[in-house]
Order: sequence, then structure tokens, then C-alpha cells
Amino acid sequence: MANIKFSIRKWQNKQKLLKEAAWDHTSGKPLPTLEDVQKAYEAKKHLKEEYIELMQLDDGLESIKKAWEDWRNGPATNYDDVPPAYKELEKYIAKWIKKNLR
Repeated sequence: MANIKFSIRKWQNKQKLLKEAAWDHTSGKPLPTLEDVQKAYEAKKHLKEEYIELMQLDDGLESIKKAWEDWRNGPATNYDDVPPAYKELEKYIAKWIKKNLR
């Protein structure tokens, strides 16, 4: 006879996943279609970008991008320096925004 191991914890976890993934027939509401989800996403995305488009920030962001690329492609930059410098740049920009934009 084969040696079969049964773990009640794994079984319970799988049952929980199945229950979460299943449609709740008691609510009577149909699941949203892909089209519904895409419409909701686009509507939410549009709301978030509406103000930014009016601010014309692209030129300033392009100057940050150019400074980053100049530094990254410079002769003194090592490949290993790039990831920590990227994180440092993110923190610097976030800190500047919190300090200067209210």
C-alpha cells in the first residue's frame, strides 16, 4: 500500500481558497464581467489622472529622467550603484513633495 500523508491544515487551506473563489449563490448577484471590470478600472484611472494632466508636469519629469540617465550612464557609475541610487531618488522626491507641496 502506498504511503499517503494527509495534512488537515493543507486540506483546510485548500477548502478556504475554494470557498473564496466560488460564487456566493446566496447573494443572488451575478459576478461582474470582464467588460464591467475594465469599465470600472478606466473610470477610476481617469479620475486619478484628470488633475495631473492639467498641471503640465511632463517637462519637469523629463528633466529628472535626463539627470538620472546622465548619472546612470556616466563613467563613474557602477552597475551595483544603480538599484540603491534609484531607491534614494524615490525617497528624495517623495520627501521633497511632502515638504514643498501642501
